[in-house]
Amino acid sequence: TKKGKEGKVKIDYAGSMATQLMSSRVQTLRAGDWMHEYNRYQRERYLYDNKMGVYSKGGNSRQVDWAEYKGDRFSEDQIANPQYDTDWVDAVTRRGFQQQHSVTMSGGTDNTKYLTSVSFFDQKGVLRNNGMKRFNARINLDQKINRIFKAGLNLNLNQNRFSNMPLGSGEFENAGVLTTAIQSEPIRPVRDG
Repeated sequence: TKKGKEGKVKIDYAGSMATQLMSSRVQTLRAGDWMHEYNRYQRERYLYDNKMGVYSKGGNSRQVDWAEYKGDRFSEDQIANPQYDTDWVDAVTRRGFQQQHSVTMSGGTDNTKYLTSVSFFDQKGVLRNNGMKRFNARINLDQKINRIFKAGLNLNLNQNRFSNMPLGSGEFENAGVLTTAIQSEPIRPVRDG
């Protein structure tokens, strides 16, 4: 534990600021590309369910008549001009910011020595609504009562506040924010609330 020293009042300040970025960013499909791939998946599912094409058994391949197929969820016009094109990873992330500040005051006489300090730490993480704030205050006081006895006071106050988003390790309802963003359909709009 730091202690005060005999001498004039000494005031020290230390501070730092930094930004944080994701080291690598997952690239997700744009809305038009996603709709196109969704239609391709539905067509493949149609072939599989009806045992057509490569899914026919014993080489007994039924001819596919795509003119009769009505399973496309998205039209070519919808694919070319999507109503929404949400980048969900962008919607849940941000440039993180961190700052730390500390002020210390110390001094004393032959009989009394003191040190007080206050520090503040604030971090806004790269995920939105994710961060931490910490406040610390400290007082150290040493008093020489006589040649034999000394008294001391050490007082520390700490406060931590966390706002953490679930990171999760599963899928769907057990997934964290980033996993959910990666899995979300880009054709849905962002809504607050």
